[in-house]
Amino acid sequence: MSAYDEIARLERARRRVMSRRERIEEDLEQEWYTVDEAAEELDLHPKTVRKRIREGKLKASQPSPRKTRIHYTDLARYLSK
Repeated sequence: MSAYDEIARLERARRRVMSRRERIEEDLEQEWYTVDEAAEELDLHPKTVRKRIREGKLKASQPSPRKTRIHYTDLARYLSK
């Protein structure tokens, strides 16, 4: 295992023990999340995130037909519900 792989493994383990809110607060410097990134932060499948967006439970922006972005404040608001 390379040093990079070991560091990545340790970082994933560290983030698993953090609460979802702590992970989002740690990543506040990242303003916009893709559906996949948001799913990882919320511990949900990307299809579930897309479903919640369609249902209006999670606010998202769609700058183009193939790009959906979720603002970090909307992730935090979703978590507080």
